[in-house]
Amino acid sequence: MKALYKHERLETRDIILLVVAFSTVITVTALAPQLALLVFFVAIYSVGLFLFAYTIWPKWYVSVLFPAAFILLYLYHWTIVELDMFSLTFVIFLAMALNGFFSWKTSALFAGLLTVVDVIHVFGTKLMISSAMKIVELKLPLTIILPTFPSVGQIVIGLGDIFLAILLSLQTSQRLGRNLGLICALSISLMFLVLEAVQLNFKLQFFPATVTVVVGWLATVCLGKALSIRH
Repeated sequence: MKALYKHERLETRDIILLVVAFSTVITVTALAPQLALLVFFVAIYSVGLFLFAYTIWPKWYVSVLFPAAFILLYLYHWTIVELDMFSLTFVIFLAMALNGFFSWKTSALFAGLLTVVDVIHVFGTKLMISSAMKIVELKLPLTIILPTFPSVGQIVIGLGDIFLAILLSLQTSQRLGRNLGLICALSISLMFLVLEAVQLNFKLQFFPATVTVVVGWLATVCLGKALSIRH
């Protein structure tokens, strides 16, 4: 928090604390009553939307319309379309806002530690599964839900995975160039498609998507290294 307040780059200690905080949120989400989660996340999300709007239109009476619209839609007309729209808006803003606080080194550390925590909570404690099911059941804008075709079903991707994908793509663009940044985004997207194909065909319900993101990112980094050596 101190680094964010002073607009400084996050250090190793900050990344560790951030991942610990993420793990704690997963645990609390899995164990807390649904009503408490609903009130907490709607409140936090509304504040986030207000801050997002205020950075673009620094007038409170304009910015307050965004959380107001979200709450009204959530209570009276909440479909997958609205859920995906608000989720994408929130995670893109968050990734772009926080990207400047990460360096190439801390981004790699964050990705590695987050993947370890994800694997533990999916295959070990199962807390990630419990928290994800609660979030989907409450229809909170913390996931992206896409329908499958031709088979009838849905693909659910958590915002944490999308945030990591955007962050690593932005960092790759800054470090290795815009072209490789775009390749990174495409590589991660391709890995997501492969994962979903495996899940749909082999009935694999749950898998830590951060592994998919990191594999796509590492493939791009290896490509960048190969190109630099060639030239």
